Amino acid sequence: MARPDAQRQLVSVVTNFLKTWSAWGLIGAGALPAGTLMVSPDIRLDPLDDERRAQLVRESPRTNHVQAPFPVYFSALPAEVIVRSTHLVWIKVKANDHSEAWDAIERIYAPAIVVALAPYGTHAPRIEFLRIGESDKNGVIGDTISPWTGGTFGGFATRSLTASEEESVKTREALGRRYAAQTCRYYYDATQQQVRTDLSPRSLGNIIQNYFLVIEDIAQREKLPDKMNEADQRSAAKHIAKLRGSLTPEVSVSTQTKKIRATLRELANLERRHLKDKIKASADRLGLPDSVCDDALRLNELRNTKLSHPGRLGPGELDGDVEVAERTARAYLIAFIDSHV
Repeated sequence: MARPDAQRQLVSVVTNFLKTWSAWGLIGAGALPAGTLMVSPDIRLDPLDDERRAQLVRESPRTNHVQAPFPVYFSALPAEVIVRSTHLVWIKVKANDHSEAWDAIERIYAPAIVVALAPYGTHAPRIEFLRIGESDKNGVIGDTISPWTGGTFGGFATRSLTASEEESVKTREALGRRYAAQTCRYYYDATQQQVRTDLSPRSLGNIIQNYFLVIEDIAQREKLPDKMNEADQRSAAKHIAKLRGSLTPEVSVSTQTKKIRATLRELANLERRHLKDKIKASADRLGLPDSVCDDALRLNELRNTKLSHPGRLGPGELDGDVEVAERTARAYLIAFIDSHV
């Protein structure tokens, strides 16, 4: 086991190999410093005049929608807060690349400064980050980029509907409103989020969870026996018996509370397994391929593990999962609506 001083030296050596990234943006709050304020070695607040603000906002790169020759396409920029303020916030982090740096700023540094300024005024502070880039030892940013320049873009290979397809569209629209209005709304909201994502783990996780709401809503309509299978019943009985045995007068109230919560978590896990059965049953009833059901079950597991603990997600960890979530939700939803024809 390494000693604390040895551990600190190791962390220092590793950190020295990381690149330094700086990000800046406009910040609005109920109270801001009259001059430069070094909130920490990595966070600085600066006042600026209108001329300097206009200059910074105009500097490249500038966020623009894609212009393409396709007859039908979409172009979306991530949702962002627009802030007009007389102050800037500067944040410096150590990271391997832009994605890792931006993730640290979003999850650690920005929340801390927002909360620190929150007591002053009637509105929560707001930050509009405009630029991020690798910086030298003097803090000068070299290749500056915008966290919003990525956006999303897609072209449609559009064709004409056949006569039978036109009738199907009319039928499906009516059935969707009648039998799956809220489920359709889940799917629509998720598609809107997907095109506006900033590709951060938090954003991608939210999109996946909203697509999974479509699958869960359909699965929960399955009429399965309310009681658990025999194995789960034995497991539940075991947890309940263990809890009963531990709730004695000698055990403190705080300890009893912890034991009750732990038992509730175990029982919730058993109920989630019941949802798995419903996901499988709905796939069978709707005639969905095994591959679609397998994807739905994997999304359920992802939702119950990593997506329930956002801090566990790292940059790039959900790459590809959003497309799977959309494709699976769409398959369940269309099959569910068509089953009412």
